[in-house]
Amino acid sequence: VHDSKKDPNIVVHARRNIKKGEEISNSYNECNDHTCYGIAHTYVTPDIFKDYGFIEQYRALQRWRFYTTLIGTKEALEESILFDIQSRSSTSVPKEPTLDDLELKWLSDKPTADQVMWLKMQIGRLKGMQEYVEYTAGRLEQQFEADAALRYYEALLTALEMALKWSDGTPPLTNPNCPASEA
Repeated sequence: VHDSKKDPNIVVHARRNIKKGEEISNSYNECNDHTCYGIAHTYVTPDIFKDYGFIEQYRALQRWRFYTTLIGTKEALEESILFDIQSRSSTSVPKEPTLDDLELKWLSDKPTADQVMWLKMQIGRLKGMQEYVEYTAGRLEQQFEADAALRYYEALLTALEMALKWSDGTPPLTNPNCPASEA
């Protein structure tokens, strides 16, 4: 989508054919042209939550970057992992999708063994604080703030779990009747 003060019309370009009646979505973090101002892969889901107060639906796209070393070091950007998560289906997304309803696309190299360990530690840390997050959210004065905080927590945990499941760069097997799909 392009918006210009010179031309008040908005032009939308689709990356694929769109079926009649199909819902169209736009992601706040998808920017692939000269108007990105250097944020094409740095404006990620946490930034959208901070700036706008919502988590994008998986129909659009969630982009996540995790720094697995100390921020501020030269290695931080090189050691970060960057990926997109979106629905496997372009037409319907369950209200509460499972990991099997989603797919991950690596924008960085797949995680190293150290980064996989970092993912596991972060997942354990977040799961360990779930009751506290729910308790604290429940004490917020505004229900929409509590809902937003819980949605962010769930999206963050889902992103880390997806990154771990897809850490070898390939989609995990999801057939529950196949012993090879059990991890």
